[in-house]
Amino acid sequence: MTGRQGLRVLVAVDGSPGARAALAMTIAFPWPAGTRVRSVTAQRSAAMGGRPAAVRAGLEHGSRRVAARARRTLAQRWPDAEAVLVDQDPVPAILGEARRMRADVIVLTRAEAGTPPAVAEQLVQQCIELGTPRVWMHCSLGSHPMLGRKLAHKITSVSEEAVRLCRENNIAVIPGACPMMFCEPVDFGHKCMRGLLRFTGALSANR
Repeated sequence: MTGRQGLRVLVAVDGSPGARAALAMTIAFPWPAGTRVRSVTAQRSAAMGGRPAAVRAGLEHGSRRVAARARRTLAQRWPDAEAVLVDQDPVPAILGEARRMRADVIVLTRAEAGTPPAVAEQLVQQCIELGTPRVWMHCSLGSHPMLGRKLAHKITSVSEEAVRLCRENNIAVIPGACPMMFCEPVDFGHKCMRGLLRFTGALSANR
């Protein structure tokens, strides 16, 4: 980034607890001055085909509520934050909006359903095409979890295949941990988590 202040940040939200956590992290993260933030929600009207009109209307209303809630949440820090609703599947919706706003950062989390590793692989393939130099795949329990491995498997955004693709294409990849543990100022809770993960070897660079 040169010639301008701040970053362009895109947050993917779907109403899940993980997405709400991503919004909370985005608000708390120490972004540089001048950063602009937008949320994107995928509506997926095509997936509603064949359902009763009342059900489709309810799902569409739910998507609009998710987007509006994200806008209100982000406005706590950025009054001019935007929230967009895109009628596509999640991956093309996120990447399409990232291109439109020329995003420097995409904040996303593991979905409550579906196949997160496959999503991560699709995203990395797009990063390869876009020439993205760095990827951070979030996992609260570290890059090499030694404790709570079953829980880590449920909450991680890391895909081994996506990590391999990054390394084969000269993309610097961090497969696990959380940016909030390292980007100053680090809050007390994340300091404690960082210390525990270092003590157990869960922040090992070898994966």
